[in-house]
Amino acid sequence: MELNREHFRAIIFHNFRRGLSRQECLDELNSLYSDKAPSYSTVKNWYNEFNRGRCSIQDESRAGRPKSVVVPEKINAVRELIKQDRHVTYREIEASLDISDESWIYAYEPETKQQSTVWVFQDEAKPTKVVRGRSTSKQMIACFFGINGHVATVALEQRRTVNSEWYTTICLPEVIGEIRKKQKNRRIILHHDNASSHTSTQTKAFLTERKIELMGHPP
Repeated sequence: MELNREHFRAIIFHNFRRGLSRQECLDELNSLYSDKAPSYSTVKNWYNEFNRGRCSIQDESRAGRPKSVVVPEKINAVRELIKQDRHVTYREIEASLDISDESWIYAYEPETKQQSTVWVFQDEAKPTKVVRGRSTSKQMIACFFGINGHVATVALEQRRTVNSEWYTTICLPEVIGEIRKKQKNRRIILHHDNASSHTSTQTKAFLTERKIELMGHPP
């Protein structure tokens, strides 16, 4: 059987629990698997992870675009949009299918072994430690920045989508309110992309009514 990375990680974890040193673990791996064995840096890295209290040997979720973006359903949906409108833009496809770039931030960060240590008396039972991995919860936010730095962050409510209604009744009013707290009379110049919620008639009317200027995109 061909061993993969997780198989080797399981062996490293087993040797870690046996109390072997990093070098002893590596020597044993080399004696059993020769040139297929992981390097010393890999063994060292996983020993460090286990010392910090990690119990999982699986790759952790990474920030960035979820893999679900490239599933066949999404690909077929993109093709269908292009068939319907050959002039559809990349941004419009993103907004329609909700496949734009995202950042994933852990909502729960498990304690390390040291952080979860508690004092117990001799006649007390040891508390059960429930092993829980990192978890995520999806929360979309819109961040606005000005020449002097961060201006406002607006969270998208649960079960809502980014559309013209949300953009003009919740998002932009909150951003404008933050700007007006410090600069009551100065003009506001807004720069955003060409997403459908930004270029709609409703959004244009809102910006005109509030006398907000738009910064154009380069040709």
